[in-house]
Amino acid sequence: MRLFYRRLIFLFFIFTFLISGSFLIFFGSGYQWDWGKRKIIKKGSILIESKPKEVLIYLNKNLYGEKTTPILIHLLPNEYLVEIKKEGYYPWKKTLNVESKKVTFAQNILLFLKNPSFETLKETEKIFTESTKIDLSYLNLGEDLKKKLKTETKGFLLSPDEKNLLWWNDFELWVLNLEEEKEKILARYSKKIEDALWHPSSAHVIFTFSDSIRVIEIDNRSGKNVVELIKIEKIDDLLMIKRGVLYFKVRIKGEEKTLKMKIQ
Repeated sequence: MRLFYRRLIFLFFIFTFLISGSFLIFFGSGYQWDWGKRKIIKKGSILIESKPKEVLIYLNKNLYGEKTTPILIHLLPNEYLVEIKKEGYYPWKKTLNVESKKVTFAQNILLFLKNPSFETLKETEKIFTESTKIDLSYLNLGEDLKKKLKTETKGFLLSPDEKNLLWWNDFELWVLNLEEEKEKILARYSKKIEDALWHPSSAHVIFTFSDSIRVIEIDNRSGKNVVELIKIEKIDDLLMIKRGVLYFKVRIKGEEKTLKMKIQ
């Protein structure tokens, strides 16, 4: 082969390598061709953190994979129905918006057991009831709200991270963000709410009706995930939750008992 052609072939391979390498670097940096918009666009991301960590992740009802969280998923800007599932647990789902060059956070995702096990608390075990009484004087609250909390609510609790204040009456749950000074209604029901308790995550509230216990997340993006943990004859008080175990008082056939129930 003549030297000219050998050099031409050599230059062709170098050119091909540089072009393909550039494309690999380009797309590896988070850029992708958007066929709908017919242009190259920078991806966004969803950061998913869950408990338990080993879960199935679905995006727009398509299985993304069995993954261990936390995980960062790079996606084209759009709305995505994100579903987190695990056998034996209630699923979690929420529609999240992904924007170019930004991270959308899906943290504090808690999956709760579908059939939680529970047992009567032994006499030798000790449990400390969490008080709903808070010294409101050190919180930056308006006088009208302080008066309302003292006279018009059944109870109020500061979140474990001290960023939110929860209060409830017979039919409503409310949360006040202390940093932003914004209050929002968490839920409203026609059944009477008996008691409420913060989950240690500070991202969920456990509450009771007379015959059931439910848990609700405070993240209100595209709705809130609500799970019924158990239905039982007569629930009196929520006591505490520790290491995924909920302690509460019930009345079964007229007899008062304290139960502990593993919910995670």
